[in-house]
Amino acid sequence: LGRRTIYLTWAEAGEGDTRGAALGRGTLVCSQADTCAIEGMRVVWRQPKVSGRGHYGHRIAFSPDGQHIYVSSGDRQKMEPAQDTSNNIGSIVRLNLDGSAASGNPLSGQSGRAQDLWSWGHRNILGLDVDAQGRLWAVEHGPAGGDEFNLVVRGANYGWPVVSEGDHYD
Repeated sequence: LGRRTIYLTWAEAGEGDTRGAALGRGTLVCSQADTCAIEGMRVVWRQPKVSGRGHYGHRIAFSPDGQHIYVSSGDRQKMEPAQDTSNNIGSIVRLNLDGSAASGNPLSGQSGRAQDLWSWGHRNILGLDVDAQGRLWAVEHGPAGGDEFNLVVRGANYGWPVVSEGDHYD
């Protein structure tokens, strides 16, 4: 049966009434088909902790080459941090499999910028996947009650919370 690397996300408590999403990596060990355990689980990425009960929006998808992992990070109903590239709230991050920021991310090497950002200005991503052509797609809560289906482009700003109904952006 064997061993497999697995990734899990969860909501993690911080100090006081703060919480944030976490991504962990461990090894699923199965001695029999119905006898499995996770060994060596450790956190490899964290969303900043904020107060409130807003949606974490943490979904994961792997790059077609299997060398990177994308993690969505919801805006936690804080709105403005989704436009602040010094943090990863309201964004999609691109990581190496060990959780470190991948080289080639759009803000790599820029002082004061989150090195793990792939795209930002997202609200709360509820679905994240890579298609047969290797393109990353996201489904998220949209403004004014309209959900969005977005092709996720490296370094793109998806406009939340600045965009309102009727606005268009590239």
